[in-house]
Amino acid sequence: MKIKILGPGCARCNQVEQTTKEVVKELGIDASLEHIRDIKKIMEYPILTTPGLVIDEKLVCSGRVPTKAEVTQFITTVLDKEHSDKSILENYKISIVPCGGCPCQAGLIRVVVELSADISTAMPHMSRLIEGCAYNPEANMLSFRMESKGVIVYAQKIIINNAADEIEARRVVDYLRDVINAAAES
Repeated sequence: MKIKILGPGCARCNQVEQTTKEVVKELGIDASLEHIRDIKKIMEYPILTTPGLVIDEKLVCSGRVPTKAEVTQFITTVLDKEHSDKSILENYKISIVPCGGCPCQAGLIRVVVELSADISTAMPHMSRLIEGCAYNPEANMLSFRMESKGVIVYAQKIIINNAADEIEARRVVDYLRDVINAAAES
């Protein structure tokens, strides 16, 4: 992924750069980051005012400083598209709900990922690829722990319990996408 910050180097442009660096680090993705200060190069993009944020040559924000959540959304949207282009999981929908009940879960979230594809045929193979995984063929489900998160995988749904935030949940989804694809190839 190639990310560019467009702007002469003012405080607002530098804020976009700093926020973007933080998000890239938190997501743990491989991305190149370039701050373009040359006005002639900036004008090669459809931008009227700086700062601007470009991801993979697409201007995603200009004229204002996006929030950290917005930068995360811009990047994850591109990541989701990249992964869907070469993945069994072409489309999925993420829903987030707070974990409830126990005070020790305060601030944690439960993430429900609705899958567009049925992954039943990959599940027996996935159980061999995921360390500590329990596979229940009668219920057609897998369960395992990943760090402090409990993960349950059904044919068309993944539930991630006790995630700190959406970024952490997306890391689990990315991991599972790779496992599902590896299982499908075997």
